[in-house]
Amino acid sequence: MTIAAVIFDLGKVICPFSHFSICERLAEYSHLSPSDIFNTVFKSGLEREFDKGKIAPEVFYRETSRLIKTEISLTDFRKIWVDIFTIDEFVVQIYTELHSYKRYLLSNTN
Repeated sequence: MTIAAVIFDLGKVICPFSHFSICERLAEYSHLSPSDIFNTVFKSGLEREFDKGKIAPEVFYRETSRLIKTEISLTDFRKIWVDIFTIDEFVVQIYTELHSYKRYLLSNTN
């Protein structure tokens, strides 16, 4: 069998991340603890609905801000939300070494 392509997932494969780090940073804008924010946003299903595209970004921002009782600006919220990724250099090296194959990156990260 010939390998036609290699597909990588971006989030938590090439770019590890932690949702809890979002909560730690949002806690700086809220009286809630990072754990309370995590339970409110992630364990409640709110983030899952956003990740599935069922909630528009602005609606997600407003609802999250309301639930965690914060006045954070949309700009600051977005910075926190997207600044969670790191690079797994080992996986990047593997990706690079597979240059003779068609390579694809897929992601559902919001």
